Amino acid sequence: MKYVVFVLIALLGTSLDLITKLLAFRFIEPGTVEIIPGVLRLKCVLNTGIIWGLWQGSNIIFLALSILSIPIIILLFRAVVKSESAIILIAAAFGLILAGAIGNLYDRLFYSGVRDFIDCYIINWPIFNIADSFITIGAILIIVNMFRKPRPVSQ
Repeated sequence: MKYVVFVLIALLGTSLDLITKLLAFRFIEPGTVEIIPGVLRLKCVLNTGIIWGLWQGSNIIFLALSILSIPIIILLFRAVVKSESAIILIAAAFGLILAGAIGNLYDRLFYSGVRDFIDCYIINWPIFNIADSFITIGAILIIVNMFRKPRPVSQ
């Protein structure tokens, strides 16, 4: 069951990320669409750097790191679920992280940068995408799980 959850979330998450990027860049670019005026808008940008737009123009380096991240995520998932009692939560978390990594890797391969479009400008937050959200949510789930009281493993 843990592998099914991991793979399904990774596939569905990757699909959702790529579909939202396709729609955003087809129907919004080059303008913006206000979702909540003064708070949230959709604005398409190509990020050739990494998180928060740092190191712009370094796509080749981040492409290599993105390619390396995929097997590392899968290996970490396999190692963690062997000894973890909250297997479904961990499977979901790693599935989300993998979905985000694949979605952003796709962009780096085919667009030479990551397509970002969600702009929460009320707090001056960098523009991001669904893949970034999946990676963040997955990481938060793993951290939350670390503070959970372990359940006894049934035999």
